[in-house]
Amino acid sequence: MAKKIKRSVIKWIKKLAQSDIKRTEALAEDLRKAGLAAIGGGIVGMFLHQGGISTIDAEKLVFLGLIMWVVGIFLTKTNKKDDH
Repeated sequence: MAKKIKRSVIKWIKKLAQSDIKRTEALAEDLRKAGLAAIGGGIVGMFLHQGGISTIDAEKLVFLGLIMWVVGIFLTKTNKKDDH
């Protein structure tokens, strides 16, 4: 099951990288922004326990945000290489 999901995610990322440049740039920017928001929310959740989020969930949110941010950076780098 994990291999199937991994293959579909890789296929999806490659398909995005080959699509329209403006759409990919917009997606990369949105992923970077959403990733930073998730990282920030996770960090706040680690310190404020009144919000109902556990430390483990906050750490998961930070990790997910990092993944989103890295994918956004990857898509940005891919577009920059295609432009040159």
